[in-house]
Amino acid sequence: MARPALRLAVLFVVLTAGCSSTFGGLDPRTSETAAPTAVPEPVPYPPGVTDDGVSDAVVLVRAHQRATANASYVANRTLTVRYPNGTRIRQVRTIRHGVGDGVYYMRQRTTGNASRLRSNAAFEIWTNETVSVASVPNEGEREFFRLAEERRIQQLSRERLLDLFARVETTTTGTTREGEPLVHLLGTDDPTGEMRTTGVQNVAVESFSAAVTPEGVVRSYSFRYEGTLNGESVTVTEEYRLKPREKRTVDRPEWVSTAIERTNESEF
Repeated sequence: MARPALRLAVLFVVLTAGCSSTFGGLDPRTSETAAPTAVPEPVPYPPGVTDDGVSDAVVLVRAHQRATANASYVANRTLTVRYPNGTRIRQVRTIRHGVGDGVYYMRQRTTGNASRLRSNAAFEIWTNETVSVASVPNEGEREFFRLAEERRIQQLSRERLLDLFARVETTTTGTTREGEPLVHLLGTDDPTGEMRTTGVQNVAVESFSAAVTPEGVVRSYSFRYEGTLNGESVTVTEEYRLKPREKRTVDRPEWVSTAIERTNESEF
């Protein structure tokens, strides 16, 4: 009878191996405390933005201008107007390389039918802290002008952002951290009246979205809407992207020296 008793004792030891907690002991393999998972800090909202979207467009646009005043960037904007069948009426493409407000190079080209937007027009602007000159192609040659009110260019950029964020109702849809922290906005309602940048009336928004940094820099927006222009139905799309860059200088085009020499008395 000793052998069966011995087998039972061995079986009992095997079955209870690793279960010392049954008798009040602690198993070191299960008693370790898991390391807490790091929770990322929430992305703060930009000035003028709340959970409900843009609450103060003036504050937001002012923050955008303040944040880009000493930044190096490349901005691209494309505005396209089409008939409902897809035929393009006109398109405006603008690219701007800048180092703050005072130093930048801008090139804009407009193609399409005559309207409030200049038809088939193209121009370049170069400016630094002391001089601002423009070059306009004219029948294969260049015409040069000295910009008497360079600040007006900055004002137009400010007005364009205000025209969007003050008149398109938005809501805040969330935040992301990929690449850089961003707050995302989505359009929720139609603006009233006319879009000043295109002259389109009876505006019905199809989609509007924007991404803004916590400092207020509008990194991008995409805007698509329908309306009437000169009594005809049109569709307008506008895309904007602003990217930071490491280069702290703006290349000076070859025509600038000639423009400065020829524009001592002319103004644009």
